[in-house]
Amino acid sequence: MRVFTLMLRRCQVVKLLLGLASVAYAVRIVLGITDTVDLYGITPGGLLEFVLVAIFTSVALLIWDIRDRQVR
Repeated sequence: MRVFTLMLRRCQVVKLLLGLASVAYAVRIVLGITDTVDLYGITPGGLLEFVLVAIFTSVALLIWDIRDRQVR
């Protein structure tokens, strides 16, 4: 049974991940400026970790996309 299907290309996923990473980094900057310990239980360190994971995942997806273009 097919209830919900979402078809995204890798480039769209990369844009989505980098957009979320930029929002998380902006929130981290605001937390640093206001000297707040956490926001809803998420520390600035956790936000930085999310940013790094999103960037590395985006790079991996872009390399995968480049490899697929070279193979075809």
